[in-house]
Amino acid sequence: MLEVSNISDNQTHLNYMDLQISIDKVVGKIGLNKTIHLLEGFIDNSTMKVGGTSRAKVIAAYFISKSVEVFELNEKKFYSSREPKYSEARMACFHLVKKHTKYSYTNIGDAVGLKKRTILYYHNKCKDILSIAHFYQPFMEKYDLLENYAIDFISKLK
Repeated sequence: MLEVSNISDNQTHLNYMDLQISIDKVVGKIGLNKTIHLLEGFIDNSTMKVGGTSRAKVIAAYFISKSVEVFELNEKKFYSSREPKYSEARMACFHLVKKHTKYSYTNIGDAVGLKKRTILYYHNKCKDILSIAHFYQPFMEKYDLLENYAIDFISKLK
Protein backbone atom coordinates (compact mmCIF):
# COMPACT_ATOMS: atom_id res chain seq x y z
CA MET A 1 0.00 0.00 0.00
CA LEU A 2 1.13 3.53 -0.70
CA GLU A 3 1.75 5.64 2.33
CA VAL A 4 1.08 9.33 2.58
CA SER A 5 2.27 11.54 5.35
CA ASN A 6 0.04 13.97 7.12
CA ILE A 7 1.94 17.24 7.25
CA SER A 8 1.69 18.18 10.89
CA ASP A 9 3.86 18.62 13.92
CA ASN A 10 3.85 14.93 14.80
CA GLN A 11 4.29 13.67 11.18
CA THR A 12 1.79 10.78 11.48
CA HIS A 13 1.83 8.38 8.57
CA LEU A 14 -1.49 7.42 7.07
CA ASN A 15 -2.17 4.96 4.31
CA TYR A 16 -5.04 4.24 1.94
CA MET A 17 -6.56 1.78 4.40
CA ASP A 18 -6.87 4.63 6.93
CA LEU A 19 -8.51 6.75 4.25
CA GLN A 20 -10.94 3.96 3.36
CA ILE A 21 -11.87 3.43 7.01
CA SER A 22 -12.52 7.15 7.43
CA ILE A 23 -14.60 7.32 4.26
CA ASP A 24 -16.61 4.29 5.39
CA LYS A 25 -17.34 6.05 8.69
CA VAL A 26 -18.52 9.19 6.87
CA VAL A 27 -20.68 7.14 4.49
CA GLY A 28 -22.14 5.31 7.47
CA LYS A 29 -22.92 8.58 9.20
CA ILE A 30 -24.35 10.68 6.35
CA GLY A 31 -24.86 8.32 3.40
CA LEU A 32 -23.15 7.81 0.07
CA ASN A 33 -24.72 10.70 -1.89
CA LYS A 34 -24.03 13.22 0.87
CA THR A 35 -20.45 11.97 1.26
CA ILE A 36 -19.85 12.51 -2.45
CA HIS A 37 -21.38 15.98 -2.16
CA LEU A 38 -19.12 16.71 0.82
CA LEU A 39 -15.98 15.58 -1.01
CA GLU A 40 -16.91 17.62 -4.07
CA GLY A 41 -17.23 20.60 -1.74
CA PHE A 42 -13.65 20.05 -0.60
CA ILE A 43 -12.46 20.05 -4.18
CA ASP A 44 -13.97 23.49 -4.71
CA ASN A 45 -11.38 26.12 -3.80
CA SER A 46 -13.68 28.50 -1.95
CA THR A 47 -13.14 28.28 1.81
CA MET A 48 -13.78 30.46 4.83
CA LYS A 49 -11.55 30.64 7.87
CA VAL A 50 -13.52 30.58 11.10
CA GLY A 51 -12.21 29.39 14.43
CA GLY A 52 -13.01 29.05 18.10
CA THR A 53 -16.37 29.93 19.57
CA SER A 54 -17.31 32.07 16.61
CA ARG A 55 -17.28 28.90 14.50
CA ALA A 56 -20.21 27.46 16.47
CA LYS A 57 -22.09 30.74 16.10
CA VAL A 58 -21.43 30.93 12.36
CA ILE A 59 -22.54 27.34 11.79
CA ALA A 60 -25.65 27.75 13.94
CA ALA A 61 -26.57 31.05 12.26
CA TYR A 62 -26.20 29.47 8.83
CA PHE A 63 -28.32 26.45 9.81
CA ILE A 64 -31.01 28.72 11.23
CA SER A 65 -31.12 30.94 8.15
CA LYS A 66 -31.31 27.90 5.87
CA SER A 67 -34.01 26.34 8.10
CA VAL A 68 -36.06 29.52 7.71
CA GLU A 69 -35.58 29.34 3.96
CA VAL A 70 -36.27 25.61 3.52
CA PHE A 71 -39.29 25.50 5.86
CA GLU A 72 -40.56 28.85 4.48
CA LEU A 73 -40.75 30.64 7.82
CA ASN A 74 -40.67 34.16 9.23
CA GLU A 75 -37.20 34.56 10.76
CA LYS A 76 -38.48 36.78 13.58
CA LYS A 77 -40.76 33.99 14.79
CA PHE A 78 -38.17 31.18 14.49
CA TYR A 79 -37.60 30.82 18.25
CA SER A 80 -41.01 31.84 19.54
CA SER A 81 -43.70 30.36 17.31
CA ARG A 82 -45.45 27.21 18.48
CA GLU A 83 -46.67 26.34 14.99
CA PRO A 84 -45.59 22.82 13.97
CA LYS A 85 -43.56 23.99 10.98
CA TYR A 86 -41.43 26.22 13.25
CA SER A 87 -40.94 23.41 15.71
CA GLU A 88 -39.94 21.06 12.90
CA ALA A 89 -37.46 23.62 11.58
CA ARG A 90 -35.86 24.01 15.02
CA MET A 91 -35.69 20.22 15.42
CA ALA A 92 -34.01 19.75 12.06
CA CYS A 93 -31.67 22.66 12.59
CA PHE A 94 -30.37 21.67 16.01
CA HIS A 95 -30.22 17.98 15.12
CA LEU A 96 -28.05 18.75 12.09
CA VAL A 97 -25.78 21.08 14.04
CA LYS A 98 -25.21 18.33 16.58
CA LYS A 99 -24.85 15.63 13.91
CA HIS A 100 -22.30 17.48 11.78
CA THR A 101 -20.21 19.15 14.46
CA LYS A 102 -18.55 17.99 17.66
CA TYR A 103 -20.26 20.69 19.69
CA SER A 104 -21.96 19.78 22.94
CA TYR A 105 -25.58 20.64 23.60
CA THR A 106 -24.32 23.43 25.83
CA ASN A 107 -22.09 24.87 23.08
CA ILE A 108 -24.95 24.82 20.61
CA GLY A 109 -27.30 26.38 23.15
CA ASP A 110 -24.80 29.13 23.92
CA ALA A 111 -24.35 29.84 20.21
CA VAL A 112 -28.08 30.31 19.65
CA GLY A 113 -29.10 31.69 23.03
CA LEU A 114 -31.00 28.64 24.25
CA LYS A 115 -30.57 26.25 27.15
CA LYS A 116 -28.85 22.90 26.83
CA ARG A 117 -32.10 21.15 27.75
CA THR A 118 -33.92 22.81 24.84
CA ILE A 119 -31.28 21.73 22.32
CA LEU A 120 -31.29 18.21 23.76
CA TYR A 121 -35.10 18.05 23.48
CA TYR A 122 -35.13 19.13 19.82
CA HIS A 123 -32.25 16.80 18.95
CA ASN A 124 -33.92 13.77 20.53
CA LYS A 125 -37.34 14.62 19.09
CA CYS A 126 -35.83 14.81 15.61
CA LYS A 127 -33.96 11.55 16.19
CA ASP A 128 -37.30 9.89 17.01
CA ILE A 129 -38.87 11.23 13.81
CA LEU A 130 -35.90 10.05 11.76
CA SER A 131 -36.32 6.54 13.17
CA ILE A 132 -39.76 6.34 11.52
CA ALA A 133 -39.04 8.62 8.57
CA HIS A 134 -41.57 6.98 6.24
CA PHE A 135 -44.38 8.54 8.32
CA TYR A 136 -42.91 12.03 7.92
CA GLN A 137 -42.18 12.37 4.19
CA PRO A 138 -42.73 16.16 3.88
CA PHE A 139 -40.47 16.75 6.89
CA MET A 140 -37.85 14.34 5.53
CA GLU A 141 -37.69 16.14 2.18
CA LYS A 142 -36.98 19.42 3.96
CA TYR A 143 -34.56 17.77 6.38
CA ASP A 144 -32.58 16.22 3.51
CA LEU A 145 -32.44 19.52 1.63
CA LEU A 146 -31.28 21.32 4.77
CA GLU A 147 -28.65 18.65 5.37
CA ASN A 148 -27.33 19.07 1.83
CA TYR A 149 -26.95 22.81 2.41
CA ALA A 150 -25.26 22.09 5.74
CA ILE A 151 -22.73 19.67 4.29
CA ASP A 152 -21.93 22.08 1.50
CA PHE A 153 -21.40 24.92 3.99
CA ILE A 154 -19.33 22.95 6.52
CA SER A 155 -17.10 21.57 3.76
CA LYS A 156 -16.08 25.14 2.94
CA LEU A 157 -15.11 26.10 6.51
CA LYS A 158 -11.50 25.92 7.61
